Amino acid sequence: HSVNLFNITTNVEWPGKQQSEKPAFNFTTTDSQFAETFGITLLKGEWLDELGTNKIVLNEEAARVMGLSNPVGTTIRMSLRNMEEYRVVGVVKDFHTLSLRSRIHPTIFLASPYPTNNFYIRAASGQEQEAIQRINDILPKLAQTDASFIDVHPVPLDELYDRLNYSEQA
Repeated sequence: HSVNLFNITTNVEWPGKQQSEKPAFNFTTTDSQFAETFGITLLKGEWLDELGTNKIVLNEEAARVMGLSNPVGTTIRMSLRNMEEYRVVGVVKDFHTLSLRSRIHPTIFLASPYPTNNFYIRAASGQEQEAIQRINDILPKLAQTDASFIDVHPVPLDELYDRLNYSEQA
């Protein structure tokens, strides 16, 4: 599943927003399988579907920053390319996207029709080696059609966590 993390925007408007407020929101473009892949807890509403155009999901922190106690169904305006309206369809439990020492940022999730160069794959417990083998079988085929797949380095999630939290461990 592809996802593009770490995009920031302050160009967000919601009902009741004061003009002086300029919080920064992390917006994460993703797909319909993201929440299931990462085991993200949906608190209200629903996750994005494949036809999620102009639908968004907020994390708890984004809903708190906006002062929205019941955000599902709320229309917000946000400028990623142009100012557009988006309808909140769900709220997810806060989770860390960066180091565990970083605070949880207000995050807006939206489906993107554009592919990214990051893929996250969740293997069934005990089948990690088979998953790695299948990935290694598929990557050369992808590289034939898209040069961005030529230099790929799969990183297991536990190793990624180790890298992110190295200073705490030291």
